[in-house]
Amino acid sequence: TDYASMTGIIISGSLINGHKIEVAPMENNGKITCDGVPLLHGFGSDSCGAASMKYGQDGMLIDSAMSALPHRIVHVTLPSGIIIQVNRWPNFMNAMIIMRPVAGQDGVCG
Repeated sequence: TDYASMTGIIISGSLINGHKIEVAPMENNGKITCDGVPLLHGFGSDSCGAASMKYGQDGMLIDSAMSALPHRIVHVTLPSGIIIQVNRWPNFMNAMIIMRPVAGQDGVCG
């Protein structure tokens, strides 16, 4: 594939009032946490500060090479309409950030 993978993602900062969301892959009892407290043990929805989270099977596959495995997808919606989709696999993850361009910003989102 042409996609990179990662072993974890942390979302934090003033956008969610200093809270910290961590998402880990499925292996080694990987967790989804808010400020270190495990949540979303199974499919469902929850929040962490100003961020809303949904965990389920719905969402676009970021890397189609993983299509044969069960889908475990976390959607984190932040204020200002920023959406982070995390596809959790057994020992790694893929993530995609969806947001509107910001004036003066460059890169893929800009």
